[in-house]
Amino acid sequence: MECIIESGFLTFFLLGIYADVNSGDPEDENEEELKELRELHKDGTLFGSALLKKSVVGQLWSLFLALLSALYEITWSVFLKLMRGFKRSRKKETETERKKRAEEQIAALRLQAMKFYASHSSHVEVLWGNTIEKVYFPLPPYCLHLPLDFKESFELNVNRETTKKKLRGLLSILDQVILVSHHEERLHKYFSKSRFVMILVSYVDLWKNISIITTILLNIMILLSYGLSNQEALSLSLIHISE
Repeated sequence: MECIIESGFLTFFLLGIYADVNSGDPEDENEEELKELRELHKDGTLFGSALLKKSVVGQLWSLFLALLSALYEITWSVFLKLMRGFKRSRKKETETERKKRAEEQIAALRLQAMKFYASHSSHVEVLWGNTIEKVYFPLPPYCLHLPLDFKESFELNVNRETTKKKLRGLLSILDQVILVSHHEERLHKYFSKSRFVMILVSYVDLWKNISIITTILLNIMILLSYGLSNQEALSLSLIHISE
């Protein structure tokens, strides 16, 4: 099993190198497939701006899309099961239909495998002589669960005077990075038993922002209520004095 996964990573890296070398060549007969491969390495989210992604509106929209996607996948899987059972009860598949269904399944598995290798691999650009080389490498599963706040904290606090000092700062927190990543991975496995619970848990920053906004609104309402009660008490006292 490990040999198959390792061979898959190496094949994916070779395809990535081939796509970089033949970037945008219209005469290449595999240009359409290479274009799909390049798209796997791009951010396909609706909100390209990191600032908009972190905003409450962007997070609410992302949560809505995630819930809608989960609901769609569940509905579509149930619909496909019902349609398969209905077709089998009506008539047997012809040889052409069987081949077509097999091709569709192979294409879906191929796309799923490519997405897996794209999400579980990364690359760095290394200056080698006078050229920049792109080096691909697989990511351990726990690395995918490192919190974004931890990354931002490192980027803000690391010493950037020289490359060696930055690398030394990274090595100094390496044990903490691995510990946090393993902890987040265990939480992810626990909450992933339920798709909808996993989606809700993934938006911790959104719930923090909503709680802060709610607290501010409650404080404003309390201040306004105190102001109104004081005005009413003042008006009642003036009426009492006038009487």
